Amino acid sequence: RWSPEHLILASLSACFMLTFMSLAEKTKLPVQVLKCPVEGVMTQGEDRRWSFTQFFVRPELSVPKEEQDKARTLLEKAEKYCLISQSLKGHVHVEPSFR
Repeated sequence: RWSPEHLILASLSACFMLTFMSLAEKTKLPVQVLKCPVEGVMTQGEDRRWSFTQFFVRPELSVPKEEQDKARTLLEKAEKYCLISQSLKGHVHVEPSFR
């Protein structure tokens, strides 16, 4: 079963990928493969309420080697413009890997 917590992580992944792919299309970056697993860290506060404090967005990209710097720049922009990542209280870490 999917919980609301799973759906927050899925929403972050989907929004991040859509934002990145929109930027890639506009700049003509040839993306062959994009996967975007996301993990969240929940912490119980002093008030005993749980909340997400960190998110780890780990995009896995396949782009030509000479385009990796451009892809890194677009990943940074995607995090900046992704509506979901900007709406979350917890810190969003983007940790890309290339193949």
